[in-house]
Amino acid sequence: MSRVLLRTLYLSEPGTCAKLQNHAIGIESPNGEETALALHEIDSLVVFGGCNASQPLVLALASMGKPTSYLAEDGSFQARLSGPESGGIQLRLAQYQAVAEAPMRLHFAIQLVRSKLQSQVVELTARARTSRTASMLDVEQPVATLNALREQCLRARDAQTLLQLEAGGAICYYGSLAGFLSSSGGFAFVQRSKRPPRDPINALLSYGYTILAHRCAGALEAVGLDPCMGVFHEVRAGRNSLALDVMEPLRAPLVDHFVWNCVNRRIFKAGGFAYTAAVGSRMDAETRRSFLIELDKWWRTEGEPGRPNGLRPILAAQHLANAFRGCHGQGQ
Repeated sequence: MSRVLLRTLYLSEPGTCAKLQNHAIGIESPNGEETALALHEIDSLVVFGGCNASQPLVLALASMGKPTSYLAEDGSFQARLSGPESGGIQLRLAQYQAVAEAPMRLHFAIQLVRSKLQSQVVELTARARTSRTASMLDVEQPVATLNALREQCLRARDAQTLLQLEAGGAICYYGSLAGFLSSSGGFAFVQRSKRPPRDPINALLSYGYTILAHRCAGALEAVGLDPCMGVFHEVRAGRNSLALDVMEPLRAPLVDHFVWNCVNRRIFKAGGFAYTAAVGSRMDAETRRSFLIELDKWWRTEGEPGRPNGLRPILAAQHLANAFRGCHGQGQ
C-alpha cells in the first residue's frame, strides 16, 4: 500500500492564530512571528485552547477531506469538524448492521479486547528484552496473566464481562510497565489515573491518547466508516466510540511506548508540570511543545519496514472496514 504520510498541524501555544492565505496556511505566533505552510502539506489540524483558526481556513481544509479538531489546553476533546463523508453507503450499512446485531457486536468486541491484551504482551516483552536492569523473568507472570485473560475473552457472553477482563489486564499491564520507567529523571508512576491524571506520567499518557483518538477518527472517516458507531465503547452522543475502539490495540505500541521512551531519554523535565485538585497534573507550554515535536518524529518512525507509526490508524481502519464488509457481503 502506498500512502504519503502527511503532518498534523498542531496550534498549541496560546495566542497562536492561523488563517487562509492564497491557498496556504498563514500562522502567526504570539510574538508576531509569521510562517506559512501549503494546504497540501498537512492531513489534519488540531487547535488547542487559547489558539484560533479562521473559519475560511477550517472550511477549506474540510473541503479537502482534512478535519479540524478542537482540544482544551489540557488535551481533552471538545469538538471536531470534517467535510463530506467518504466511502459508499453500503459500507456504513454493513457497519450499522454489525453494531445492531448483538452476537456480531460481541464478536467484534472480543477481537478488539484480545488485540489490546496482545499489544500489552508485546510491549512488556519488548521492554524486557531491551532493558539493562530487567529480564524476561520479570515479565513472565504478567505476560502469563495477560495471555490467560485473552483466552477468557473467548468465553465472554456479554460486554460487561469483557470490560472486567480489560480492566484486569490494565492493572496487570501498567503495574508491570511501571518497572521499566527510569527513576533518574524525577518521574514516578504507580497506576493509571484518568480524570484527573494524578501525576506527570498519567498527564502524558492522557495527552497522547487524546491525539491518537483524533487520528483514529480521521482514519475511520477516510475509509468511509462512521467513527461514532462503536462496537465495544458504548454509543453516546458526541463521542467517537468507534475511534476509541480502534485506538485500544494501538495505545501500547503508539502512546505508551512513545511516552516511556521520551521519559527515559529525559526529553521532559519533572518540573514542567503543574498540579491542581480540579484538573490534576498538566504540562506547561514548553513541555507540551516538546511533546508535539517528539510525537511528530514518532509518527514518521517506521515501526515495521516501510510502515511509519503514523500509518497504523489508517491500516487498522481499513482492516475493520474489510471485516464489516465481510460480515454481510457488502461491496464498496
